[in-house]
Amino acid sequence: MAERLQSRLLGRRGELRRPAGAPLVAGAALVAAAFVWAFSTGLAGAAAPAKAAGAAQAPPQGIRVEDVWARPAKAMGGHGDASMGMTGAIFLTLVNDSASTRYLVAVKSDVAGAVELHETRIVDNVMKMQPVARIEVPAKGRAQLKPGGYHIMLLGLRRTLAEGDRFRATLVFDDGSELAVDVPVEMR
Repeated sequence: MAERLQSRLLGRRGELRRPAGAPLVAGAALVAAAFVWAFSTGLAGAAAPAKAAGAAQAPPQGIRVEDVWARPAKAMGGHGDASMGMTGAIFLTLVNDSASTRYLVAVKSDVAGAVELHETRIVDNVMKMQPVARIEVPAKGRAQLKPGGYHIMLLGLRRTLAEGDRFRATLVFDDGSELAVDVPVEMR
């Protein structure tokens, strides 16, 4: 099913194409229209296997977390969506004791409207943050998420993160396994 969705949305060279009969629009509007079309036809839900409601995910084999913390950050308003609140960040070290490379692909937490994996880079002598699809945790190795490098962005904070507070976050890996962590808020 995923291949069918991809073939309907992408041309032979991988370019986004519009569905037959759809008006010609530019940029982000075309992308948004493609997603609306995919969901309205029921194809998007077929691309990923359904998970039973309340089904617990197995913890990742060989992955552990060290030195997890978040910076204090203030929430704005009371809207609780990703466009209104302030941002926060989670830092940690992922240790992979297994013989296979693993990837952190998502993080969930109810303290923010959205949670994204980010990387900070220097581009033309300017520090820039950008989302990344995944963070590699090498076999028998580590991935350090730290200020100025990879980190977890909390967008649209739903509550203020004050020093001494704690909250939960769930790390999601490439095999679908999840690891819940207790995140202390600290000034470092």
